Amino acid sequence: QLETSLHGLGFAPNLTIDTHFSTATYWAVRRWQSASHLPVTGSVPLGQAVFAPTAVRIEANDLKVGEQVQPGAVVEHGSGRAAAVTTQLDPAELPSLKVGEHVRVTLPDGKVKRGRIATVGAVAQDASPAGGGGGGGGGGGNPDEVATVPVTITIGGRISGFLDQAQVQVAITRESHKGVLAVPITALRGVVGGGYEVIVANATKTRHVRVDVGLFDETAGLAEVQGPGLTAGQRVEVPREGA
Repeated sequence: QLETSLHGLGFAPNLTIDTHFSTATYWAVRRWQSASHLPVTGSVPLGQAVFAPTAVRIEANDLKVGEQVQPGAVVEHGSGRAAAVTTQLDPAELPSLKVGEHVRVTLPDGKVKRGRIATVGAVAQDASPAGGGGGGGGGGGNPDEVATVPVTITIGGRISGFLDQAQVQVAITRESHKGVLAVPITALRGVVGGGYEVIVANATKTRHVRVDVGLFDETAGLAEVQGPGLTAGQRVEVPREGA
C-alpha cells in the first residue's frame, strides 16, 4: 500500500511495488516527506499515514491551524470522488429499499439523473432540534421530530456546475404496475360521498366516469385509474393553468 501510494503520487516512478521495503522505497519516502513538509527520515512511523481503498477528496477540516488535537479527535473528513447524494429517510420506509435499487435524482437545474442506492444506514439517528443553537439544560429535542436513517445514492455520469451540499430531489419507486391506464393527477375530481371521477371529453360532448384509483407517480404527476369505458388515448379534462 505504501509503495503503491508513493508511485501514484509521483515520488517513485521506477519503484518495484512489492512487500519489500528497499533502498528505493527509503528514498521515495524521503521525497514524499520533503514535499509534504514532514521530518525527512525515510521511515513512516505507525499511525502517520492512513490508507484508504480508493482516492479520497478532503471535504473539510474539522480543526483550525494551531488548535490542540485531543486523542480520538477528527482532524479532517473526506469523501469519494464519485458524485453522490445523501438523504434521510423514515425507518418505516426501509423494508421497501434495497442496495443497488435504481432511483431518479432531479438536479437544481431540473435535469434528471439515474442513481443507485449505495448504502443504507444500520442505525436510526435522532433528528436535530428545530432552530438549532446552543443553550444549557435538558429538555431534549422536539417530540414531534422522527428519527431518520441515512441513505447514500451514487449518480451515474458527469455532474458539474453545482456546489457541494446543493439541494436535489430524490424519487424512489416503492411499487410499480405495468400495462395500466393513467391520467394526470389534476384530472381527478372528488365526488360526494368519497372517491374520484374523471371527465372524458371528445369533440361533441363530455361524460363523468367514476374511477378506482391505484398507484400515484408523484414524479410524473400521474395516477393509475380504472373505470367503465376508459381506454388508452381518450382525453380527460384538467383545470386550466392558473385556475
